[in-house]
Amino acid sequence: MKNVFDYLKILLLAALVSALMLLAYDYYFAMKIVAVDFSDVSEYMAQLRTQYAKEEIGEEELHQGLEYVKQFLEQIPDNYVVLREEAVLKNAQTMRP
Repeated sequence: MKNVFDYLKILLLAALVSALMLLAYDYYFAMKIVAVDFSDVSEYMAQLRTQYAKEEIGEEELHQGLEYVKQFLEQIPDNYVVLREEAVLKNAQTMRP
């Protein structure tokens, strides 16, 4: 009877380790497709460009605005494939800045 419980423990431990490995793989390595709504970003950058051209904002504010866009794009993990929202038909997670 002791052998049966030992085998059951080993089986349970193997199943637990396998499940944890699958979760780690999915979180860190598996490629995921994400759609990003760039229309907001495009409008924001066009607004910045217009304000800078009209000299409503200075160079420092322009760089701060561009830094905001850069930070948004850098926060997306490396294992995500980024597509424009217009190119995705369905079943993709959508991110907005």
